[in-house]
Amino acid sequence: MTHFAGAPLPTSPDPIGVGTPSCESLSSYVQRLAKLHGTRPGQLVFRLLAWLERGEKSKAGSWAARSGRLLLRNNINGFSLANSWLRALQVATQRTGLHELTTRLWDHNFPTRGFLRSSLAWCPSCLAEDPVPFHRLSWQLQPTRVCLCHQDTLRTRCTRCLTAIPILHDRSAVTGCPRCGCDLRIADETAKPEPPSEFDTWSAGEIGRLIAASAEWHKPPSWTPAESLLRIVRAENLRGAGGLARAIGTSKVTAWYWLTGKSRPSLQFALRICHRLGRSLAEELGCRLPQPEVHNQPHQLEIHLAARAAPRQHDWPKIKRLLEDELSKPRQETEPLHVVAARLSVTARTLRAHFPSLCRRIAEHHRAKRSSQIEQRDKRLADQIATVMRQLELQQIPVTKKNVEAWLGRPGLFNRHYARRLFIQVEQIDGII
Repeated sequence: MTHFAGAPLPTSPDPIGVGTPSCESLSSYVQRLAKLHGTRPGQLVFRLLAWLERGEKSKAGSWAARSGRLLLRNNINGFSLANSWLRALQVATQRTGLHELTTRLWDHNFPTRGFLRSSLAWCPSCLAEDPVPFHRLSWQLQPTRVCLCHQDTLRTRCTRCLTAIPILHDRSAVTGCPRCGCDLRIADETAKPEPPSEFDTWSAGEIGRLIAASAEWHKPPSWTPAESLLRIVRAENLRGAGGLARAIGTSKVTAWYWLTGKSRPSLQFALRICHRLGRSLAEELGCRLPQPEVHNQPHQLEIHLAARAAPRQHDWPKIKRLLEDELSKPRQETEPLHVVAARLSVTARTLRAHFPSLCRRIAEHHRAKRSSQIEQRDKRLADQIATVMRQLELQQIPVTKKNVEAWLGRPGLFNRHYARRLFIQVEQIDGII
């Protein structure tokens, strides 16, 4: 085992796949660097990288009490969290191109929501066939669900312990589960995942193009979604926010926020927009890569030829009769409006627009049902609390919330506001102070 007497390290592995869709991730590089020096990521972080990140090279080799901003168990492959790791690793390895193993050049164009995965996804076939196994950067992004090499759905849980695997763990190994040691190269054929959808395959290809192109960018691309969407709306002859919303299957309010620049679509939604409207997200961000050589003739993807779905026609008289039937049900069988709307395959907002009075009455019926249920619950609980209080008094045990919880066998009961309110009411009624 290396004792990390100082920096830089005497040797470090070369990053794999830079400039290709199969580019290695930074978290994978950390695991391979630790393995090269006969240790695990936890030792590497606490004995070396944590000191380098603080600028205290002289303490390298001793155990750091805290890892600082180098947080294990997080996805370190994008956004500001990657910066601290890049600074420390560049000092440790004397390599300057490690930023290409992250999404730092282009992730600022998207919200953090729905961008990075919270746990590892991998392709067993890729890991088994790699001369040097490594995790792809594209696997660390939430919209990537497919391995393009094998046209197989990525695995997300260990086949032995059935748990999600952290992106980076203090005992991480590229080909092993840090909890049970199961070999990730072995696929469970008895639990074959569903075949990937056409959209998932297309999304994986677009993300691969972005990752490959990022190695050639001299400066980060700046994408303005509002300008791109306005250009698409004009090209497709869509009628403003409403037309865009119908074309991509979202709400008009959401489309309006995007068109006015008040918010940005997440990476997942940006991919869905481009897929629905026959555009390439990679090209919108400035990628001008050639198409794969297997397509020798000019072609257009099938998704580009798909006709826009026609607005759905509803049988409003029938829907009105069904809503009236809902009102005739006994109170205990009433359901909330959103459940009724889902059963009718119509959004609740659309129902309110067409039948405001009926929807209001359905909501009132459900509120009355909930009020009745809450009243019955409060009465039962108040009776139970009063009974326990009397038993505690008879046995001369202090009447406290903790003791009442213990007698009822419901730990944490008084964490709830309504339970604390009932406790006070029963105290006042019974005269127990």
